[in-house]
Amino acid sequence: MRVQRKRSVKRKQIVDMEDLKLYLLNASSFALATLNWVEPMLEILLLGLTIGYTVHKWMLLHKKK
Repeated sequence: MRVQRKRSVKRKQIVDMEDLKLYLLNASSFALATLNWVEPMLEILLLGLTIGYTVHKWMLLHKKK
């Protein structure tokens, strides 16, 4: 009987690991689906940084002349 218990425990651990993998997959897909607002915010931030960098470089070129 002890052999059967060990086998059933191993099966239970395998099922638990598969459940954990499934939960992690679901959680990551949910996180990606709810973060759709991040991309437009990053685009706006990048645009602002690009404009600021360009203006800064123009100001440095204008001071040298």
